[in-house]
Amino acid sequence: MEYWEQLETTPGSTVKFTKCDDEIYESFRTTFPEIDVRERIIEESLKSKESKEKWRKWVNDWEKKIANFNFGTMLRTIASEEYEQDNTIFGE
Repeated sequence: MEYWEQLETTPGSTVKFTKCDDEIYESFRTTFPEIDVRERIIEESLKSKESKEKWRKWVNDWEKKIANFNFGTMLRTIASEEYEQDNTIFGE
């Protein structure tokens, strides 16, 4: 099943892309407690120099665990809504 097809047909809470998904989520919550996924994520808040450095360090921690660990990250700006162009941020 292609990733996009999986995203469209499977509840997000059950989608698994890697065997480390739970570990990634826990690490994300610990590293970025200021990001409340129940609220709209403001893209500009992720693009400050400090935010980029913090994100880069966190992503690089996955280098030995996940293939293509730094390929990019896709986030929904409002987690409760579907993936669509106006609700998606892709960062590298």
